[in-house]
Amino acid sequence: MTVKNASMRYMHYYLHFPQRIQAAGIAEVSLEIPHMQRAFNWSIAFQNQYVPDFWNAAKDLLMNYGFWHVFIDWGRKSLLILQDLEYTEDEAWLRSDLGWLAMEQNQFPAAHHLFLTALDEFQQSENLDGICTLERYLGVLKYRMGDLTQADEHVSKSLCIANMEKFEGKVALALDLKGSIARKRQQYDLARRFYRESIERLANLEKDSNMILVKRNLARLECQEGYFSKAKSLYLEILKECERLHRMDALYGCQVCLAEVEIELGYLENAHLLLTLAREGFIQLGMHHDLELVGKILQKLSSTASTARRK
Repeated sequence: MTVKNASMRYMHYYLHFPQRIQAAGIAEVSLEIPHMQRAFNWSIAFQNQYVPDFWNAAKDLLMNYGFWHVFIDWGRKSLLILQDLEYTEDEAWLRSDLGWLAMEQNQFPAAHHLFLTALDEFQQSENLDGICTLERYLGVLKYRMGDLTQADEHVSKSLCIANMEKFEGKVALALDLKGSIARKRQQYDLARRFYRESIERLANLEKDSNMILVKRNLARLECQEGYFSKAKSLYLEILKECERLHRMDALYGCQVCLAEVEIELGYLENAHLLLTLAREGFIQLGMHHDLELVGKILQKLSSTASTARRK
């Protein structure tokens, strides 16, 4: 067997590998990442038309398990290949994926550029699925930047297309963002209605990973309204789901949220443990903004503990 043929067999094995390993633990996945990287690089060398297939097969695994450095490396290499192949729509989807990760790392200008470029490509090809997705992505970005008016404008466009085209999953996600915008505006009853409708729609679609995110937003609403015991129960439920689905970024974020609830309820040692675990996770993922948040909450925890000792 020639070296090239052996390489091709190796490449094809790892092309389908992410589907087989989805239920595995992070330790097992970590052992296989170097092999996946080698197979991916061989696809670039020998069969670059397989590069989009590699990306689509592995991107969720890399994102959810926290291998963000590999995600970025593959994404950038894949983008160059797609440009050479002139796969315009695949290129637009890839830009949207890279934009989402940039947003998660609070690189807002980079995310905005990637989202707008992808949206323009989808508009030129009249791809309603892509337009619907990117309008929501831009809505999330504007929400995180604090511009609720533009966030609402973008998500309303996304929701309109999703309803018209019966993109049920996208309807649910748009409703979730609508709920968060209402929550920020302190329209709590409206926010609760949006979140509950989103959860009901996702339950019908069995979208577990998205369900985690909507329930986390609902728990945040419970906190804002002062229902800390309800929020704690919901966060504990979400943590179990994060572990089951290996959603590491969501798990660490949920640990921070739960720590804040524990502080409110007076369980300071639990809060400190949760924040320590979250900090270690954020360091691994390179989520610098979230590390700053952990630092601020630890300061609050220290102040609360000092006040409790003086009493």
